Amino acid sequence: MQIKIIIGAGFGDEGKGLMTDYFAANSTNPVVVRFNGGAQAGHTVVTPEGKRHVFNHFGSGMLAGADTYLGPEFIVNPLLFRREHAAIKKDFGDSTKTYAHIFSQVTTPYDMLLNLATEEARGDGRHGSCGVGIHETMLRNKLVDSICVLELNRIECLVYKLKHLCLDYFPKRLAELNNDAVSAKYLPMINSAATLLNFLDDVQYFNHHTGAYDTSSSSALLDYDTIIFEGAQGLLLDQNSEFFPHVTHSNTGISNAMAMIHSLHLGAAPIEIVYVTRAYMTKHGAGPFPTEIDRLPGCKVHDDTNLPHESQGVLRYGLLDVELLKRGIKKDLSDLMFSAHAEVRLAVTCLDQMDSHIDVAERYGSFPPIPRDHFSAYLADKLEINLGYESWGAERDKVRVIKDLRARSAAGE
Repeated sequence: MQIKIIIGAGFGDEGKGLMTDYFAANSTNPVVVRFNGGAQAGHTVVTPEGKRHVFNHFGSGMLAGADTYLGPEFIVNPLLFRREHAAIKKDFGDSTKTYAHIFSQVTTPYDMLLNLATEEARGDGRHGSCGVGIHETMLRNKLVDSICVLELNRIECLVYKLKHLCLDYFPKRLAELNNDAVSAKYLPMINSAATLLNFLDDVQYFNHHTGAYDTSSSSALLDYDTIIFEGAQGLLLDQNSEFFPHVTHSNTGISNAMAMIHSLHLGAAPIEIVYVTRAYMTKHGAGPFPTEIDRLPGCKVHDDTNLPHESQGVLRYGLLDVELLKRGIKKDLSDLMFSAHAEVRLAVTCLDQMDSHIDVAERYGSFPPIPRDHFSAYLADKLEINLGYESWGAERDKVRVIKDLRARSAAGE
């Protein structure tokens, strides 16, 4: 068995979907594990034929024939699952399988409404939410009632729990916002019978198109030859990041994946950890962005995925902050288990968008622009990890495998 772990090194949008699709297409009998976050991910895959999909709820290896496993730390959203699954079937057909861990937490439409209401009430002080209910789901889990995939098959109990939440918890959360206009807008939607009935319909669809496995083993994964752990968001958006509160409620590094590997007793399998970054930095939403600039020098960005968003605004750009990436990767690797069997590599994407030289951040000293053809090697050297991959376009066939002369392993060999 081979194991790949794909982690975004920055603020997200680094190219994790591209690398997941690449590994799935170049592996035997693969499955993609979504092991953190939820449907707020937006991972773009463009096939060599030019077909394109932005993956939110499914593994980005789906178009290459990989099945999807929604792990115990993934937050399931039946409404968005159904919407995306229907789009995939319409545009591509679907012969793959999707499994869901029985203890994966579930986002309801009420959590999504509260998420939107909270951001609206913040006005100019928005945190940059995607508006799909991740924060409110995690908050509800801590304060009152959690809902997991196992409960989706127990409709009567689910309805009882949701009605109780609609009578008490959800109205109180709205009242805590201290914004009468926002409460007046969202409370009727929370109390609407149509909201409940539509959600139950989405739940039935989700149940019909997924399978669940015992939480102690995640045994479905043992049927595959290649396990690809696809991270969501980036290390700088980790819930314990220095950029709190402008973060996600998730462990965005390797810890969740390593915990699953440990539970499956797969420590002896070869593990490749791939940290992904663009040749520049991007960030969605509000919050600090130390190297942000209005215009990237020598960069021709064409991005159909990250369009202006009601909650997050426009995608922000900045020079690559090498020291910030290095700190994040070093901290993340402190969670590494079975280090003798793990290889750590760097993937640099979007090189095709850059001119002949690439500027890097000067927060920690003055650096001349780096020649584009040598930029990946320069960056890997600064980050002190192997160079593994470069991408010179949006499709999997534009990914190049790079052999690094230093050949450092995670064990420091």
